[in-house]
Amino acid sequence: MIKKIMTLLLVISLCACSSGYELRKQTFTFELGDDVYANASNYIKDPEKYNLKNVKVRALSQGIRVKENRFVSGSKDYLVCGEYNFELVDGKKETKFRIKVKDTKPPTLSEDVTEIKIAAGSGFAWQDYLKASDLSGVSYSFAPIVDTTIAGSTDVTVKIYDRFGNTVEKVVTVKVE
Repeated sequence: MIKKIMTLLLVISLCACSSGYELRKQTFTFELGDDVYANASNYIKDPEKYNLKNVKVRALSQGIRVKENRFVSGSKDYLVCGEYNFELVDGKKETKFRIKVKDTKPPTLSEDVTEIKIAAGSGFAWQDYLKASDLSGVSYSFAPIVDTTIAGSTDVTVKIYDRFGNTVEKVVTVKVE
């Protein structure tokens, strides 16, 4: 009889119920464009210890929806940069947490352009030659300014940056012919 009681107590102690979980942390940080999944196990410490079948992740911030088990913003396929409030819901228990999405990566150049040739007297736009992409958009700055009215060659440092200050630099030789 004592053996049965001990076995029963052991089984009860090993069968963790979902309401005893705790968060891995209070604020989770993701890179812009990374998938932010709607799985409770991603946010709970030692999720394998719990039955999480009935635990749902709910967005509390406006403008967030679930698409293919991922949280997304508006018409995007990802969460845009910002801070968002979420909660885990398990029956009557609600556990609040935050998700921050940051852009820390520089724009990506699609080609390795080292030289641009243009006709004297014509203008050009950097984005026509240095194709770059970034989920936050891209802008270009450069130095020195190229005088396109005079034939010659100039090495120009082009900075391609996003709105969060992430930058990639490229030295390009501009040949005016």
